[in-house]
Amino acid sequence: MKRLIGIVIMAGMCAFLLSRSLDGFTGLLGGLLGHEDTVYASGYSDRSFRSIDSGMTRDQVHETIGPPLVVWTNQGALVEQWSRSPSDTDYRRRLIYFRNDRVTKKIAEYYFD
Repeated sequence: MKRLIGIVIMAGMCAFLLSRSLDGFTGLLGGLLGHEDTVYASGYSDRSFRSIDSGMTRDQVHETIGPPLVVWTNQGALVEQWSRSPSDTDYRRRLIYFRNDRVTKKIAEYYFD
């Protein structure tokens, strides 16, 4: 019985941590095991990033989370990045893709290098 209670408590803790992480399980694991050195754009917060929805305009995104660190194009889409790794190692990626000035995709992941 004690073992079952321990398993239930651990499962509950894992579920809670996963619900709080933008990066999911790999972000939790990478943060514990890897060498992360994420630098975020000025004005960025996870809470603000979570509030970005598909269809929002680029101006609305910038009002919400500030200007990006990097901007480039990929197959006709404008891609903006709010995080980077200054030493070119593991980091938490925050990207937003735009087409016709509207959000089409949002990426939050732990990037292993």
